Amino acid sequence: MKKLLGNLKIFAKIGILIPIITIFLGGMSFLSYLKASNELGNSIEHEMSLLADHVSNSVENKLHAHNQLIYSAKSAIETADNSMSREQFTRFVEQLLPLNKETYGMGLWLEKDAANGEIFGPYAYKDGEKIVYTDVYQDPAYAFHQQEWYKNSLQSSDIIHTEPFFDEALGEMFITFGIQVLKGQTPIGVITGDYVLESIQSIISEVKIRESGYAFIIDDKGTFLTHPDVKKVNKETVQDYLKIPIEQIAGDKKLIQTVVNGKEYTLQYKQIQGMPWKLILIVPTTELYSEVQAMLYQQIIVSIILICVISVIIYLIARYIRQEVRTINGHLGNLATGDLTQRMSINTKDEFGEMAQYYNDSVDALGTMMKQIVAETDTVASTAEELTASVQEVSKSVTEVAVSMQNVAENTSKQQTVSNQLTSVTSALGEDMHFAVNALDSAVQQSATTSQIASGGSKQIRAFVNEITELHTQVENSANLISSLKNQSVQIEKMSELISSITDQTNLLSLNAAIEAARAGEAGKGFAVVAGEVKALATQTSHASQDIATVVRTIQEQINEAVSMMEQSRKIAHHGIDSVQQAGSTFDAISNAIEDLKQMIERTSTNTSNAYEKLHDMTSKVQEISQQAMATNDHTLNVSAITEEQASTMNEMAVASEQLAQLAQDLQEETGKFTI
Repeated sequence: MKKLLGNLKIFAKIGILIPIITIFLGGMSFLSYLKASNELGNSIEHEMSLLADHVSNSVENKLHAHNQLIYSAKSAIETADNSMSREQFTRFVEQLLPLNKETYGMGLWLEKDAANGEIFGPYAYKDGEKIVYTDVYQDPAYAFHQQEWYKNSLQSSDIIHTEPFFDEALGEMFITFGIQVLKGQTPIGVITGDYVLESIQSIISEVKIRESGYAFIIDDKGTFLTHPDVKKVNKETVQDYLKIPIEQIAGDKKLIQTVVNGKEYTLQYKQIQGMPWKLILIVPTTELYSEVQAMLYQQIIVSIILICVISVIIYLIARYIRQEVRTINGHLGNLATGDLTQRMSINTKDEFGEMAQYYNDSVDALGTMMKQIVAETDTVASTAEELTASVQEVSKSVTEVAVSMQNVAENTSKQQTVSNQLTSVTSALGEDMHFAVNALDSAVQQSATTSQIASGGSKQIRAFVNEITELHTQVENSANLISSLKNQSVQIEKMSELISSITDQTNLLSLNAAIEAARAGEAGKGFAVVAGEVKALATQTSHASQDIATVVRTIQEQINEAVSMMEQSRKIAHHGIDSVQQAGSTFDAISNAIEDLKQMIERTSTNTSNAYEKLHDMTSKVQEISQQAMATNDHTLNVSAITEEQASTMNEMAVASEQLAQLAQDLQEETGKFTI
């Protein structure tokens, strides 16, 4: 980022803010639009839901009032002591119909048995302000007992209704509601009331949503029951009009988006309680969201104005900064050429004004410094020339002293070398003598130890001979014992063979006893059991004798191997006794020889120790001489080194003084470039 911005001018850097601010404002406007759309969508759904509830409640209230009128007539008819006559029903209806404006007419339809075999179907309806009675429906040709609405109502304890139908004579849409009339628990007829759908149409036609939104009602098949366009009522379906399937309009209080004649609409629908009808509210989507679109346009316009204003402000600020930076760069360019006479004018109190003030102060301080440098440069040049001459004379004297000290150091070094060689020889000889003395002492100790070991070994050999002899005796006894065991195992084997023979005979006897018991019949059954047990015991004995024979054979084989091994051990022990006796004799001879060697080594060690002490004294004297020569040589080398360092330092001082003179001359040339 730093490398990328470093290649741009200040004007371009500040200009980058314009697209950033544009993107920021655009993003904020878009987020605000989305939030407003969501909030407005929720508000619209709530508004249309409330409207649907209000309209549906109005329709349900009117239908409820009509149904209550029917329930009142049903209750009066059922509680009457006797069946109503046509005149009584007419007078009753004349009092009842004015109670509900939307109820057009009512009829009482009785079964023939309840009407004494007559066709009883009086019907009274409104004709303006009058109540008119008619008996046209009692015509046998009409046969209301065979009508579907009569059959369904006769079987229902709740009010049911027919499909909406259009009366061409009156030019109105009607719907008939009916319920059974009981005498005790027996249905005797039906009470009906006709309802004019025009009243519902008046409620629906008053619904206005935004500018052109409206409402209508459809039945469970999608046919229009009410619609602002009366030509569509009971003729067209919502499937044809909205191009959506009836199944999509399900549930309650839902919003649906659809397109009608190329225009997008929003639908809200609600089920009418107690009826297979649905109330549908429809309004153009653009009218619902016109506020959001207007707000979006306002935000876009405001954003464009803000972007333009911000761009102008950024441009003015960038131009001002560019002018100030160019002014500062111009004065810095003059300063780079050595011109210290230029000053910046201070017209502002911002950071650029502070930079101008700091620049002027820096130029003033630099001018004062340059004046001092020019004044002192001449003095430095003359002093450097005098210092160079003095350093050259001192350097010559120091060089002569250094040569003399080098000669002395060479002679002292030769003396030290000879002393070191003599010290090395005596030291090496002393170390050899010391090693020899230590070796002899170790030899004396080892010879004494060896003599003791040899004596002990001789005693151990004698004891070992005695132990070997005793072991040989024990081996002989063990061999005799094993031979005795071998003879006894042979006897056991013979006894096992005898037991096997007895077992075979016992088995044979048990077989004969079983045969005799079989011949004896019932009297020999007890004897047969005993014979069976004897046979079983003989079999077990036979198996045990065979196991004993197997074990005995195994013991005989192992005893034979033990006899063979004991014979070999006896031979080995006999040879061992002879060998140990010879080793004992040899150990005695070795012990005597070691004792003689021990005495000889002790005498040699004493003589060597005396010679080592004398050589040690001589080595100490030679080392004292070598140390004195070394100290003399060190002092000489130190003096020589110091002299050489002084000579080198004087040479460096001479070079430095020459460089100082040259620097003073260069400084005079450089200061001459500045204009003060």
